[in-house]
Formats: sequence, structure tokens, C-alpha cells
Amino acid sequence: MDTKIKPRRPVQSIGLLASGLDADTRLQLACEGLQASYWHWGSGADAEYVYRLVSDNPEWLAQASAPVRSRWACLASLWPVLFGAPPERRADAEAETEAQDWVGAVALLVRAVCASEGAALERTLPSLTRVLGEPPPLGEALISHFLAARALFAGHLSQALDHTRRALAVLPEHPDGRFRAVLRAHHARLLARAGYWRQALSEASRARREGRGFANPLFDFQLHMMLACLPLQRNQLRRCLPYVRRAFAAGAREGLIFSYLIDDDDLAQFCALALREEIEPDYTRTLIRQRQLTGPTRSDLQMVWPWPCRLWVLGRFDVEVSGERLGRLSQPQLRALLSELVLAGPQGMPQVQLASRLWPDSAPDKALNCLHVTIHRARDFLQVPDAIAVDGGLVTLVAEHLWVDAWALTELAVQRKHLSLPVLRQAVDLFRGQAQFVAADELQAEIYQESLNVAFRDLVLSLGDALVRRDVDDAVSCYRHAQRFLPLDERLWAGRLETEALLDNPRMLALSFRQLEKAYQRDLDMLPPSRLLSVYKTLRGD
Repeated sequence: MDTKIKPRRPVQSIGLLASGLDADTRLQLACEGLQASYWHWGSGADAEYVYRLVSDNPEWLAQASAPVRSRWACLASLWPVLFGAPPERRADAEAETEAQDWVGAVALLVRAVCASEGAALERTLPSLTRVLGEPPPLGEALISHFLAARALFAGHLSQALDHTRRALAVLPEHPDGRFRAVLRAHHARLLARAGYWRQALSEASRARREGRGFANPLFDFQLHMMLACLPLQRNQLRRCLPYVRRAFAAGAREGLIFSYLIDDDDLAQFCALALREEIEPDYTRTLIRQRQLTGPTRSDLQMVWPWPCRLWVLGRFDVEVSGERLGRLSQPQLRALLSELVLAGPQGMPQVQLASRLWPDSAPDKALNCLHVTIHRARDFLQVPDAIAVDGGLVTLVAEHLWVDAWALTELAVQRKHLSLPVLRQAVDLFRGQAQFVAADELQAEIYQESLNVAFRDLVLSLGDALVRRDVDDAVSCYRHAQRFLPLDERLWAGRLETEALLDNPRMLALSFRQLEKAYQRDLDMLPPSRLLSVYKTLRGD
């Protein structure tokens, strides 16, 4: 056994190692150890200690009776789901096990809900109702809770609300209020999803009060994840932060990887928010990897996501895999393929059209064959097989597996009025020059480049407006930086002149307008537009 695994509460393990115990008693003690580790302590270290102790002594299982073995199998199957497990242990979480008592049934149902396995939930629910018979209040609350999960999986929100309401009504008072607080937070989340915001906020407040003083990281994690879902639903990320901070601190302490009734999209947003705010970054990356989460849908959160692959085309054409730069593409056809797919956007391009663009002088069949060979090579180069999809005659770069700076710039520009100052800075910094495409259709590439220029300009104007309220010099620097790439953009020049005028420095304003005149004379052999001349005269006080 691994002696490095030290439980913080060794009482159960000491009982397990006592001499003179029959097989059923010893394995029953192990079951109690796992139960205590889950529901009382929320401790991954304690659970792992008991789990490995039994695994390293297979005779304990072999000599125990079938009912006790069944209980152990059900409880043991939950440990890899809650706390993660090495590959050799994951089979326990996937094993088909039938519960013979309510302890085992609850463990299997929690496992099914954590894994979002509707079929397993449906299969195991009758076991819980059968073994409980006439259920006590706690049993009835558990049944209602799992019925709510089943209704959610089926998309029946109103039914789920009825069941959570019933669970709270029948649940007896408990000194520490852990289970009740989590149930109430779940109920609040469902009320919010149904549009009952006043009731949802009231229930969330009660859940916070009932959950004070938690000594169980597992329940602490789940409670605050549920509470974070309410501001997330209203797109209030800053209000999510206290809950995410509390939840991830508990999760990091015990290595929790499950998210009970939190879908992967919401969990991905919480993880991205945690990375952006530097909340338990090592744990957060582990959670992303263990749960195999794909990037969040919000463009501002995508900036910090640990993408398996990033494609940079603005001012350079580079590929990063797992944070490591692969360098420039040496094969022109690979670069041409990726260029065309970036230009096509997330919706992709018909493979016949793509093949004819890349191999215009080849017969259609030969061009298609060359395309599929090149796609195979591109997947190998990117080291992310799912980054390029071929489906229904379309070839696409899959946004869930690959991040493209040009796409991010465009999406952030659409959301610019709602972005924070740090995110605006990051968005503007994405633009490092003209897109380095190898495109068959030069007109399409020029049109796309113009759309990127507009997106960049709009982001700079938003950043300038935000900065001018804090630091005028910083705002001026922002405009000057942008003009390295768009030296003749009228709106950028107007923004720069208006901002410099706030410094009350006529000489600086005159020098800037002189620079403007030289730029138009040099590049277009013409005077500046009359609009800019009018702006300058107004600012000068003419």
C-alpha cells in the first residue's frame, strides 16, 4: 500500500486493521469509512486511504457476504467520480453494480447524477424506492431530489421544481444543515431558470445562511457552485467570483472533480473565470483536464482558456499546441488549407469548393483526394485530431477545440460595450498586423481583412473612451499604437485629436495634425478629409 497517503482522521482505518474481525465486520467498517469520508468529512485523502486499503487486501472482499460486498462496490464506485482516479482505478466508476440497500442505492444515484447518466439514474431509482419501503423523511427527500434530477435530464423544468419543493418540505431539520442548504441552493437555481427571480434570490439567501460553518469541502463546493449559477445566468460574472473562490478553494483542498447538476458549459465558464482571476489555477487546470471540458462560449473568457491548440494569423502565422509554439508551417498546402478555413469561419466550407480552390488544375476526384491527405497531415501537425472536422460535406475548424485570434477579435468587437477594461486591452493586443493568409480568392481575403480592421478600430475606440476617464495620456498612447496598423483611419484620427485636446497642449495638437497631413500626402497624395479638418479647427478654437 502507498504509505504516502495519510488520512487526517485515522479512526476508521485503525478499526479496519484491528485483529479478530470477521470479514463482514471488516468490510462494513470500510463502508462506514467511505461514507464518513464522503458525507461527513468530504475528504478525498480519507476516502482514498480506505479505498486502497481494501483494494490491497482482496481477501476481505472475497470472504465477505454478498450484501456487504454490494454495498462496498456501490460506495467504491463513487470515489473515482468525486475525487478523480488514476487510470487503473477508473474501471470501478464504470462497473455495473446493483444496489441491495439504500446506502448503495444513494451512492449509485449520486454517481449517475455527477456523470449526467440519465439511463443509470432511471435504472437505479426503483432500487432506492424498493429498499426504503415506507421511506422516512430523509429518504423521501432523497427520492424527491433524485426525481428532480431525472426531470432535469428529461428537460422538464417545472417537474424538477415540484420535486425540489417537495424535498425541502419533507426534509427534517439537521444540526449542520448541509444537505438542506445544497437542496435549497439547487431549488434557487431552478427558480431562476424558470424566471422566478425574486423567489430565487430569497431561497439563495436562506441557503447561504443554512450553509454557514460548513466543515465538509464536498458540500461546501457544491453549495457555492449552485449559488454561482444565479449571477452567471444574468451574465454578472463579478458577482460569481465570491462563490467561485469559495467553491474552488474547497475543491482544491480535496481534489474534487465532480460538479453535481452543473452542466459542462457553466463549469467551463467558472473555470475560465477562475483562471482569469488567478483562483486556484493549478486545480482549475486539473479540473479542466479531468473533466475534458471544452472552451467557454464567451469570447472574453476564451482569452484565458488553456486551449489545446491556438492559431495566430494576425501579423504572423503561428500555431501553439498546449502552450508551446510549433513554429512556422513549412508546407505551403497546410498553410493554404488553414487559411481558407479561417476565412470560412466556424461554419466551414464545402469540401468540393475547398478542394477546387487549393488544387484548381486537378480533376475533382484527385483534388478531393489531395484535400483529405492534407487534412490528415494538418491534424497531425496541430496534434488535436478533433480540431478539423469533415461532416456532411463540410470541412470546418472546430471552435470547441481550437482558438483563432482573428475569430476572437471579431467576436470581442461585437461585445465591446460589455467588456471590462483589462479584457479590452487584451482584445486590442490581439491585432498585431494584417492577417497572414494564403488565400486563393484575393478579393475575399481583402474583404475579410477590412472586417478585421473595422473590428480592431471599434475595439480601440472603446478602449480609448474607457481610458480617457482614467488617464488621458494612456488613452493617447492607445490611439497612437493603433495608428501603427491603421495610419489613415478617420475615426482613429478623430479620437486621437479629441483626446489630445484634453491635455490642453496646443503644440502637441498642431504636431499631430501635421503628422496627419503628411500621412495622407505620402500614402494617398491628397489632403486630409474635410471632416478631420473641421474637427481640428473646432478643437483649436477657430
